[in-house]
Amino acid sequence: MEEEAILLALLHKEDLLLVDSYDIDNDWRIKHKPLVHTLVDVNDIPGQISGAHVILNHCPALQPDRYTTDENTLLLLGMDYAILRPDFLSYAQNAPVQISGTGVFICFGGADPHLLGHKAAQELLIAGFKDPVYLVSAAESELTAQLMGYENFHLLSHLNAAAMRTHMLKARVLLLSASILSFEAVALRKPLLALYYVDNQELIYEGLVKLGMAKGYGKVASAEDMIGIYQDFESLYSDDATLQKMVIQQQLMLDGQSKDRVRDCLVRKLIH
Repeated sequence: MEEEAILLALLHKEDLLLVDSYDIDNDWRIKHKPLVHTLVDVNDIPGQISGAHVILNHCPALQPDRYTTDENTLLLLGMDYAILRPDFLSYAQNAPVQISGTGVFICFGGADPHLLGHKAAQELLIAGFKDPVYLVSAAESELTAQLMGYENFHLLSHLNAAAMRTHMLKARVLLLSASILSFEAVALRKPLLALYYVDNQELIYEGLVKLGMAKGYGKVASAEDMIGIYQDFESLYSDDATLQKMVIQQQLMLDGQSKDRVRDCLVRKLIH
């Protein structure tokens, strides 16, 4: 209630209010919409959305009919409106459209609650994968000691955007969840083996695979589901033609100009 009172005291009728939270519902948006000029809802779960002037969802291949909205709600959907960190958007504008790097970069979030990253790395290494394996994870795992015994294994954690970009660019293929990190992989023109383990990643996963920007591994519920991933990984890693086709498709889908598109759309909304 205290935070709500502070927000209400700050709002003015000419303001743009951008909200991005799973805790915000239709009642909240309907209440606050009349208090500002433009209410922008960053929303990655389609459905019945009321009280927003603008809805932004950068999920690839998302169609407007997935939303039911108020009249005149502006929908900014798809990767033309991708919200990414500047390190990645700027790179996408002039990224080379070619296969590069060696090894694999694995990340399922710094916390990785299911320890998917450690199990995936183990599967690759015990199968005899000799190129570098970069795992980003701050999670504690009983597999860590075994993994550190491989000379080509590198455990990373607490990386900022620049360091993430550097290590992602080192790899030939990335193994990621269908989260915002998968969009950053597309910006870097990096072939991608993607999976999902929470509901809000499913639409992103479907879009990435449908549009040819990633190869899909499917849904995983636990680390045990990573057993056998080496076959899917190796078939992608060793296929130059598929990798190059994927990189070309990534370039077509994300050009690094999304920040300007979002800004221009919101400016037009504000002046009308």
